[in-house]
Amino acid sequence: MSIQSRIKIAWKRHKKGDLAFAYRQYKNILQQDPNNADALHYLGLIAQQSNRPEEAIGLIKASIAADGSDPSAYNHLAQIYHSLDMERQAMEMFEAAVRADPLHVDSLNNLANMLRN
Repeated sequence: MSIQSRIKIAWKRHKKGDLAFAYRQYKNILQQDPNNADALHYLGLIAQQSNRPEEAIGLIKASIAADGSDPSAYNHLAQIYHSLDMERQAMEMFEAAVRADPLHVDSLNNLANMLRN
C-alpha cells in the first residue's frame, strides 16, 4: 500500500477521533519518509489536540519546511499561535496561508476575523 493511501486511511480515522491509530500510522510513515509533509502536519494536529502546543508548532513548522504549498498547515499553525496569544505570529501564518491559496476559505475567514478583532 502506498504512503499516500496509508495517510488517507489514518486521516479518516483521525477525523473520527481514533488518535492512537492515526498517531501510530503517522509515526510509521515518518520512519519510512522523515520529511512527509502530511504525516508531520497531522502529527502536529494530534499534538495540539493532546494539549502539547509547543510540539505541535515544531511538527507543523517541519511540515511547512518539507512542503510549503499546503494552506491548511499554515492555517493550523496560525490557530495554535492564536490559542497561545501569539497574535503577530498567528497573523503572519494566516497571511501565508492566503498567499499559498488565495481561495482557501478557512484561512480567509480566520484572517478576516483577526483583522476585525
